[in-house]
Amino acid sequence: MFIDEAKIRVKAGDGGNGCMAFRREKFVPRGGPSGGDGGHGGDVLISSSLSHNTLVHFRFNPEHKAERGGHGLGSNMSGAAGEHLTLKVPVGTLLYDDATGELVHDFNRPNQTIVVARGGAVAAATSTSQPALTRPRASTSWAAPERSAATAWNCACWPTPAWSATPTSASPR
Repeated sequence: MFIDEAKIRVKAGDGGNGCMAFRREKFVPRGGPSGGDGGHGGDVLISSSLSHNTLVHFRFNPEHKAERGGHGLGSNMSGAAGEHLTLKVPVGTLLYDDATGELVHDFNRPNQTIVVARGGAVAAATSTSQPALTRPRASTSWAAPERSAATAWNCACWPTPAWSATPTSASPR
């Protein structure tokens, strides 16, 4: 039996930084905050596909990273969300967590999709803070964006016929 294995490392996109900005207009005293939030980081998804039959595209490119979120801008403009990254695997692929060795998912049907790394959250901006008149004069600490951790996965391809509805057997580890 043909068995194909590949070890990949995935990282979701980090959340974008918030913007610290204040309104400044001629006839508006103490204009107030006007900074925008950062954008959400992109997720990493793995999807089964009938058009793929090996994991060779993972063997020579083992690291995959989703796009990070855009930074917030002035005038209460939020940053752009990061693009999601979808990795295609053949039907019959078994996905294992590399650290624990446990089976995460069995792709036994086409078009199954799971999220393996969730993108980072946004960072708060000055517009989400206190109103301008009640804000203390001392400097306040702003929230840092949530960082996503890199995760290693071990993919083993156990080919099963596409017409078979039976799940694949467990790995002989």
